[in-house]
Amino acid sequence: MLNNEIKNIYETVLALDYFKILTQIIQKAGQTEKLSKEGPFTLFGPHDGAFYTFTTYDPNDIAHEIAVITLEEILASKKAAEEILNYLLVPERYTLSDLRTFTSITAVNNQNIPIEITNGNIIPGNSDLMNTDIECSNGIIHVTGSVLRPTL
Repeated sequence: MLNNEIKNIYETVLALDYFKILTQIIQKAGQTEKLSKEGPFTLFGPHDGAFYTFTTYDPNDIAHEIAVITLEEILASKKAAEEILNYLLVPERYTLSDLRTFTSITAVNNQNIPIEITNGNIIPGNSDLMNTDIECSNGIIHVTGSVLRPTL
């Protein structure tokens, strides 16, 4: 592969230092092939630090509790890894400009990801976007500041 060739989603995630945990989740979920060859997809990829916040919510905090699970449990369970990945992945390619036209989009698991615009910033699933429009041969990646999760 030439350096100027656009990589697929899996190769891109693998190459970025801040996606080490996401890489492990993709591998545990058995989705390396899918994210290498299928698409187009939009991936809302949480940076590594986002997973630590996601897995340590106070169980008494009803507004945030989806599942009390540790990062170790996620990385040990194919089912947990699949569930998380299937909410981060959308079966279409949406740029930042595209996202501005939606109030929600549907993830691979058929759950809606709400899209809000606050002070001109696009906020998918209650997460700030840290980096956007990372082009891949089979889609696009938006780096999120937290792990998207279904709302209650």
